[in-house]
Amino acid sequence: MLEISKIITREQLCEQLGISANTLRRWIKKRDFPHPLNASGRRPFFDCEDVSVWLQSMEVSNDH
Repeated sequence: MLEISKIITREQLCEQLGISANTLRRWIKKRDFPHPLNASGRRPFFDCEDVSVWLQSMEVSNDH
């Protein structure tokens, strides 16, 4: 069975995280944030699970 992952647009992601698109681009370059999905084109989409895993890893690293 094909499993379709949940995706989120860059605009939605920025709104939920309370960051700008520029900050998101910086995180992708310098903080190993998950890259947008390959076929997303001009309106980038991100995999919600990848983002969630990254956010959890940031919480763990900030706890130490």
